[in-house]
Amino acid sequence: MTISNILISFVVILFIIVFTRKKKEKIMIISEPVVGNGNFDLTIVDVKNDHKIEALKELRYITSYDLQRVKFIIDNSPYKLFQNIDSEHAEELKNRLERCGCIISITETER
Repeated sequence: MTISNILISFVVILFIIVFTRKKKEKIMIISEPVVGNGNFDLTIVDVKNDHKIEALKELRYITSYDLQRVKFIIDNSPYKLFQNIDSEHAEELKNRLERCGCIISITETER
């Protein structure tokens, strides 16, 4: 094999890896707990044992918290994660987290 053939093979493999990766859906990424103008609170009630790693990764992606804080949230559920968010955002986050094995509760904010 010549160097050009090796280089072409490398480029093809790299192209396949880059463009066949599973891409994550884009959602609002936050660095602090959401305290908005909405009427709903989102609470993580529990996480299924066989899905804890997936839930941990998803919570880190959504909240931008460090690993230690996300692990604390998962281990100490129920935990109120978001406060005073609108219903659309709450439902979107609920669906996303339930796909990762979390049991989620959305409650109306007490005024």
